[in-house]
Amino acid sequence: MILLLANFNPCISQTKKLHTMHTISQGIGSAGPVIAYKAQLNKKISIGISGSYLNIKPTIPLIISGEKVKGTLQTSTLQGSAFIRFHPFGKKDSTGFSKNGFFISGGLAMRNSSSYNVSFTFRDPLRVGEFILTTAQTGSVNININTQTILPFLSLGYEKKIKKSRWSLITEAGLYYHGLPLISMNSSGVLKLNDRNKDQLQQNISSLRYFPLLNVSLGYKL
Repeated sequence: MILLLANFNPCISQTKKLHTMHTISQGIGSAGPVIAYKAQLNKKISIGISGSYLNIKPTIPLIISGEKVKGTLQTSTLQGSAFIRFHPFGKKDSTGFSKNGFFISGGLAMRNSSSYNVSFTFRDPLRVGEFILTTAQTGSVNININTQTILPFLSLGYEKKIKKSRWSLITEAGLYYHGLPLISMNSSGVLKLNDRNKDQLQQNISSLRYFPLLNVSLGYKL
């Protein structure tokens, strides 16, 4: 009986150690609500996958030349990511938070859609001299911005253990590279005159080739 226990205990210890090297997390970030899985391969390296979904349509009130303008930004995208993390101060497995909390993360994200739509309309009838134009007559401006669907990314982060538990708080900040944004534009009514500004708008946003990567998640050690 004593011999059996002597052989069995190391198995329990090894199994427990293996399980503590796996983490699942859920949180919110710049790509929407996110869920992730991470496996710690050794004291320095971990790998993982994540998924997120971003669906927004905020309305932004603006005032242009004294007139109230309604601006709307809309995007809906499902994103999957694969990443590798380097823990420069790692001295144990993933349970060694005091030494293994900081990480550098890099990888690739893939989106099913890379389109952003921006539209502008006047909120009230527009007065031009003695004439008053209805919102239907003034029309609208619609701008579609498209970026690449495969996004390399790089980030820095920190995982802080919640005392005496398997839970941890994970924060991460970095950048996605989404390439050159390309504009398509169409207008209606009086605002159709703005179509001539497409080339200028394209030039203005050509330098915006990065998208912020921000995540705050709650992790659980399996």
